[in-house]
Parts: sequence; structure tokens; C-alpha cells
Amino acid sequence: MHEIEIIVNFWLQALGTWLIVPMQIFSFLGTQNAYILLVSWLYWCVDNQIGIRVGITLLLSNGLNTAFKWIFHAPRPYWIDSNLKALSVESSFGIPSGHAMMSSSVWGRIAMWIKKSWFTALVVVILFFIGFSRIYLGVHFLSDVVAGWLFGISLLIVLSKVEKPISHWLRKQNFSVKLFLAFFTSFLIIVIFLVLKITFGNWQIPDSWLTNSQIAAPGLIIDPIKIKDIFILAGTWFGFLTGYFWIKKIGDFNPKGNPRQLVIRFLLGLAGIVLLVFGLNAILSEEGTWISYSFIYLQYAMVSLWIAAIAPILFMKIGLVNKISL
Repeated sequence: MHEIEIIVNFWLQALGTWLIVPMQIFSFLGTQNAYILLVSWLYWCVDNQIGIRVGITLLLSNGLNTAFKWIFHAPRPYWIDSNLKALSVESSFGIPSGHAMMSSSVWGRIAMWIKKSWFTALVVVILFFIGFSRIYLGVHFLSDVVAGWLFGISLLIVLSKVEKPISHWLRKQNFSVKLFLAFFTSFLIIVIFLVLKITFGNWQIPDSWLTNSQIAAPGLIIDPIKIKDIFILAGTWFGFLTGYFWIKKIGDFNPKGNPRQLVIRFLLGLAGIVLLVFGLNAILSEEGTWISYSFIYLQYAMVSLWIAAIAPILFMKIGLVNKISL
């Protein structure tokens, strides 16, 4: 099947190298870093209610995508044929495409909020070119991208059914219960992925995949099952939910403001993210121990706590946003 599908990759790359830059730009729009910027901007500067919903959608999409990749353990196109140009490289498994899955769920959630036909049409175009870019760059087969779109849309449908009843139930709970739920569900994420690792972790990558990947992308190490990713996801989940519950407990904030306030807010908040990610990375102990994984969990819990609560509290303190009293 993959040997047939790769014809599409070769055909797209034959369109010319002039597409490399625009395709890399579209590909970036589907990355986790791009979505962190988007969620932060929505939460701090547009509407914190849609911000938290898009953030949760992103985390769920990311977690499910990682789980599906581990379960299906499918190759990337240039792992199959070294003659295909690896215009971008990935060390994880292929199906479903994370870019396609996250973009369809995140942008789809925003489209559900805006409810404008022109925006929905724009989202469809964005989703198409993000998926197109991944095939052109040689990191996904067509089926990977289609599967990503289908999984992302399916997640949106499920969330549209359960979002209101869960939100209604949570509003009735006190802060201690919410804090426990945030920690327990983050712990559950770790347990689920450790079970998946035990189940699929001994699967051997075919030698031909390793050989082809080294020819197409010298120096690339295929490392599709990373424990570090589990703790990043779990820590981010815990910090984001805890921060949101905290900010709702103390009074919430109004993200509206003049252009100057919005720009300062975003840049100040972004500076905090960079400091927490790169600053703490500088003192991170050697990866591979449970102590280092615990540190990673706390690090990303702090990053998402900064986004959801600490940064907004700072904004309120210095007059960049108005507090909404309970």
C-alpha cells in the first residue's frame, strides 16, 4: 500500500523546489509551537473562554494523536524509499498526521465559535494546504493526512456533545475537587501511555526503514516512542486546567483592551513562556531518569500555569487587563 501511495509524494515533489518555502510555512502553521502562540493569544487577548476550550482541544488532539501513532507504528514516506527527498524530518511514526489532526480539531473548534461561512471556508483552505505541505515535504502519505483529518473532526464531534454537560458539572464543584481532577487526569495520561509503551515498546523498527531514513536524512535518529513526550503532555494538561480553575476562583479577567495593551500583554506573556521553557531547560538534569521526567512534568506544568493564570494575574496587577469580580 505504501509503495503505491508514495507515487503521490513523488508527483508532488516533481512540481518543483519553488514550493519548498511556502510548504514549510504552511507546515509550521500545523506545529505545536504555532498552536501554543495561537492559544495564548486567544486566551490573553481575545476571549479566555474560547482560549481554554481551544487549549483543551489541542491537548486532547495531541495526546490521541501520539497514542494512535504508537498503536499503528506506521512509517514515514522517506523511510520506505530513500529516493524521496526528506524536505522535513520527523522521528515519530507516521499515521495519523499530527499536523492534520491538530489543525482540523483546533481550527475547527475556532470555526464553531465564530460561526461565519467565510471563516469556515478559510479554515478548509488552511487545512488543505497544511495537509498538502506534509505530503510534499515527504513526511506523510496521503492516507496519513486523511486519517488525521478524520480523527480531528471525530474529536470535535465528541467534544461538541460532552462539552456543555461537563462544564455544567464542573461549575458545581469546589476548587479542591477541580484541583484533584486536574492532577488525577494528568496522572491517568501517564499511566495510559506507560501501558501503551509496555504493549508496543518492544516492536522492532524494520532495518530497511532505518537504512532509508539515514540515506534520505543523514543523522536522523528514529525515536518514535518517547517517554519525555508523555510527561510534557501530562504536565501541560495539569498546569493548564489548574491555572484556569485558579483564575476562575479569584475572579477571572476581561481580555478586551486597546491595541497597545494587547501587544504588551502578548509579548510579556510570550517572554514568560520562553524563559520557563529555555531557562529551565538549561538546568534540566540528564534525560532518562524518573527524576528528570518529574522535572519535565513540573516544568511544563509551570509553562501552562503561566499561560492560564500567572500571566493574567500579572496583567491585572500592572493594569493591562481588568479583573472581573465574582
